[in-house]
Amino acid sequence: MSSMEEFNFHYKCSTMKLTHLIFVDNLMLFSKGNLQSVVLMKRALKAFAEVSRLEASPEKTAVYFGSVPKDIQQSILRFTGFQKGAFPSRYLGIPITSKRISKGDCGILVDRILKRIVCWSSRHLSYAARGQPVERQNSSAETPPIAWSWICKPKRYGGLGIRDCLTWNTAAIGKYVWQLAKKEDTLWIKWVHHVYIKEENLVGVQAHLLTGHERTFVR
Repeated sequence: MSSMEEFNFHYKCSTMKLTHLIFVDNLMLFSKGNLQSVVLMKRALKAFAEVSRLEASPEKTAVYFGSVPKDIQQSILRFTGFQKGAFPSRYLGIPITSKRISKGDCGILVDRILKRIVCWSSRHLSYAARGQPVERQNSSAETPPIAWSWICKPKRYGGLGIRDCLTWNTAAIGKYVWQLAKKEDTLWIKWVHHVYIKEENLVGVQAHLLTGHERTFVR
């Protein structure tokens, strides 16, 4: 498919000739937003289905457009029989959007984490420990606040051994920037260098492409 002259790559995938990504049992396909490229892509899916007996489910498949005229969108949707997707979408609970992710987009992740904390506390705390917050609420004495820095200390130092989210996030971003600087041989590193960094040094990349934490690491 990608070797045919009629097929047009997505404009951010043309340099690497990237047409698809596979994660577990999920497949993401990329092409230019024209009917001709989609026809070739659907033909490739049909050939794959004949060999593997695996077919794309119309109910679970969506087409996402970017700056594609509405008449072409309708033609593509009619031809494929798939539904139209809208951003922000979610993949394994993670928000995916064409713009920078906002705090509101990540609200569902915070809700899931809070639900897990409640589930963990009810499952692992003893009945006496569960009753303590209730007794404290009924008492007139106020419980003094506990510093988060103290809670995140190891248990041998009197803390609860809970990871500091800010420190953990900084370490994760540092690993991400290190991989970019070392140009590790992975697909996403190659893609970032081809599309954004190109021939520049990581330090010379425009500031708007990096977050505050990332800029701190590359200075």
